[in-house]
Amino acid sequence: GINAEYGTTKPTRHSHTQQMGTVFGTVNVEQATFKVVKKTNDYEVREYEPCVRATVTLPGKDVTSGDGFRLLADYIFGDNVKDGGKENIAMTAPVATEEKISMTAPVVTANSEGGSGKEIEMSFFMPSKYKKISDLPTPKNSQVRLEEVPAYTMAVVSFSGNAYEDYVLQREEQLKKDVQRDGLQILVEKAVLMRYNPPWCLPFLKTNELGLKINYKESGEGSELPK
Repeated sequence: GINAEYGTTKPTRHSHTQQMGTVFGTVNVEQATFKVVKKTNDYEVREYEPCVRATVTLPGKDVTSGDGFRLLADYIFGDNVKDGGKENIAMTAPVATEEKISMTAPVVTANSEGGSGKEIEMSFFMPSKYKKISDLPTPKNSQVRLEEVPAYTMAVVSFSGNAYEDYVLQREEQLKKDVQRDGLQILVEKAVLMRYNPPWCLPFLKTNELGLKINYKESGEGSELPK
């Protein structure tokens, strides 16, 4: 499943701490751009703009180590090559984590511990000034890959506190039921966990979201949601 925290220790570099926000939960960095197109009592439907992101893929059991976070943080803080030098990239929010199932693995192993084919993807969204991959410095670490992400729509629910795996899975199942109840088509079975604060933020001040990618049209059959 999706792990609890994306790093168990404070980064040693002061710049990491500055860029990732404070212990008091303030999100003072650029955030992924979206438009809310519908709100229900249970979730909201958001249209996200195209973006570029840096992503690492790790075996599911490794995600609790925070390795993905460190690799991505190293990339934006200068472990890269640009015009013969390097470039620092501003931190953004949220940090997105999602479980990926290999196409060769049985779907039934998705939530089983140690199931074959289970991988975790962790992503940093690049600041909006970077419109395409060629605008960005090249990662020195081959585990970090850059991706251009087209516009997409998600049903999103928010919650506070630490994103413990059991609770995240419980919220994911409820979100799926709510979305299916309203007749919306789920495009990706696994929800994306989006975290807006660093691990050392006080738990009750943390902002987390779960998003399911859906097919949604503002008008036409299947689009009318309850108020």
